[in-house]
Amino acid sequence: MFSASTSFCAFCVLYGCSLAPADTGLGTNFGHGKEGLRYRRPIALRSRRPRRRNRFTSRGGAFQHGAKVAGMTDYEQHGMSAEEIEAIQDRYGKGPHLAADLVVLTARWDTAQAGTGGQRAETGESPDLRVLLIERANKPYRGRWALPGGFVDMDEDLEPAARRELQEETGIADLGSARVEQVGAFGHPLRDPRSRVISVVHLAWVPWRSLDAPQAGDDAAAAQFVRIRNGSAQDERGKPLPLAFDHDHVLARTWERVRAQAEHSSAPLALTPQTFTSAQACALYEAFTGPSDRLALVSWLERNRWIEQAGEDLWRAVSTKTCWERPTWQSGAHPD
Repeated sequence: MFSASTSFCAFCVLYGCSLAPADTGLGTNFGHGKEGLRYRRPIALRSRRPRRRNRFTSRGGAFQHGAKVAGMTDYEQHGMSAEEIEAIQDRYGKGPHLAADLVVLTARWDTAQAGTGGQRAETGESPDLRVLLIERANKPYRGRWALPGGFVDMDEDLEPAARRELQEETGIADLGSARVEQVGAFGHPLRDPRSRVISVVHLAWVPWRSLDAPQAGDDAAAAQFVRIRNGSAQDERGKPLPLAFDHDHVLARTWERVRAQAEHSSAPLALTPQTFTSAQACALYEAFTGPSDRLALVSWLERNRWIEQAGEDLWRAVSTKTCWERPTWQSGAHPD
């Protein structure tokens, strides 16, 4: 039978500990605490948890608070002093506050005069994808582009709040039959320098012909449809636009939703002309998903009864309702 001392020595041998007191400097794994001698697990046996990846990351790298530029202070970024922020927090509180934003996605096609009625037909072969942005007139981020949106009133639901802010800031009150859906909630603690703000972002696929020209209002200095490519807002030269708050991250996340919908559903058909060719349909889907087989794509759309023929190589969308199906038109996919 083993004695207590034998068991204790076996324990020490097994775990590589020493019997020397903690104050001898002999590398012991025991230390003196309030309750006397206490075992410390050897460094080699202590758990080494991997560093957690920053959960607020986007495809562009680490989470960027207002597309922060290296070497610039926070004040130079959002334009608000500590005193201004404190005054706002004294008046409205530190939050959390709830906001609603709206991503209005559309596609502009080249147009040509058609007939004697003065109507213009959308004839371009390639879509020019656009997203609606406003230029902020007030701090923070005055002069930066941002998604239309704002704070939700106490008696408002989220989608009505997003639509109200859209009308107030851009003058667009009607999105036609476009469905407005939630993309997700964004609540990084540093996304707004004024206070803790959580924003619920919405998405709407809206045909260009259904949209009025935006007119800036409320706290917007300007409003316009800007180019969007692979989830990044760009100027007419293709240079990325620095956005306010975390809206670059929001657009990147929204693009992931848009791409998934393009791969599996009829959603992009909402952006086609009233009648379109197979080349136009293919170019539109390719703008979201990359290169595609035109014949396979059109066959997939027709088989699911999402389009119908309107002439020789001329099609129209059967319904604006988004329908989902396995992407059998893509390379490597096979019908059920």
